[in-house]
Amino acid sequence: KKYIKKNIKNEPVLVVKYIGKSFVAEVEIGPEAQQKVNGIYWTLINEGSVIHVGENFKVIEIKESKLVVIGEEK
Repeated sequence: KKYIKKNIKNEPVLVVKYIGKSFVAEVEIGPEAQQKVNGIYWTLINEGSVIHVGENFKVIEIKESKLVVIGEEK
């Protein structure tokens, strides 16, 4: 048990599940929007330009129970 605590990282489940992944915008994402991602409604904070419906965006971090996203280049 001591070995596990000392040598194995304990990352939150959501970090592994969302950060770095790409999703398709179902609504227009301005500075802030709400969208269902993997069956859960999230508030999205956009760090870049406006993301239009159908465009891809990437999750870069989770901050205060909100997904911080940026649009992906085509």
